Amino acid sequence: MPAEERRDPWAGEKMSRSEAQRKYINLIQYQLRPMLGNRGLSDDGRVGVLKRMVREAHRTRYESGAVPGSGAREEVQDLLAAYLKPDHWAGEELRDWVKRTMRAYGGTVESEG
Repeated sequence: MPAEERRDPWAGEKMSRSEAQRKYINLIQYQLRPMLGNRGLSDDGRVGVLKRMVREAHRTRYESGAVPGSGAREEVQDLLAAYLKPDHWAGEELRDWVKRTMRAYGGTVESEG
């Protein structure tokens, strides 16, 4: 097999920082916000959205070397903070993925207790 056909698909040009920031913001705008607005979505559906966000955030960081900007990090923290309150209805798996999403965006999760 010629070398061109075995080429790594990720070996292309590196994504710019501005492209990376745009991807991070788009994930919030087109994945996270609709998830939060959909009251009929099950815990499993919400976990699926958060898994996709974490996967894409890690891929963007890998491709660009750029971490999410402070605006994206703060927005994710603000939007998901309610899920970590003790009286919130979210199950353990959903809470775990909320924490992973916050961390993928560079946020910190305060320990419970």
